[in-house]
Amino acid sequence: MLATVMLWIHALAGAIWTGTCACFVIAGAAYASSPEQWRDFAMRTAPRLDRLNLAAAAVLTLSGIVNFLVAGTMRRFAFSETFMVVLAIKIALLVAMAAALAVSWRAESAMLAAGASEAAAATNRIARAYGFTVVAGALALGFGLWLMGS
Repeated sequence: MLATVMLWIHALAGAIWTGTCACFVIAGAAYASSPEQWRDFAMRTAPRLDRLNLAAAAVLTLSGIVNFLVAGTMRRFAFSETFMVVLAIKIALLVAMAAALAVSWRAESAMLAAGASEAAAATNRIARAYGFTVVAGALALGFGLWLMGS
C-alpha cells in the first residue's frame, strides 16, 4: 500500500510541476500579440508558480527517495544495471529541472524590479526555463513509467 501511495504522490508532484510550467508557456503563446499583457500576466503568475513548483520539487525529491528505498527493500537492493542507468537519468533530469527553477526564480526577481524592456527579457527567460521544464518533466515521466515496469 505504501509503495502505491508514494508512487502516486511522486507522479502527482511531477505532474503539478510540469503542468504549471506548460500552462504558463501556453499562456505566453496566447499573449504573444500583446507584450504588455504578457508581462503583466507573468508578473502576477510567475511568483506563485515558482513557489508552487518549489513545493512540488521538494515533494518529488522526497517521494523519489522513499520510492527508491521501498523498491530497494522489496528487491534487497539488487537492481539491474539498466535500472540504475535510468534512475541516474531521472536524477539528472531532476537536477536540470531544479536549475531551470532557479533560473526562473532569478528572472522573476529581475522582472519585478526592472523597467518594461528588462521585464520583457526576464519574462522570456522564465518562459524558456518553464519550456525546458516541460520537456524534461515529460522525459522523466517516460523514464518513470519504464522503471515501474522493470
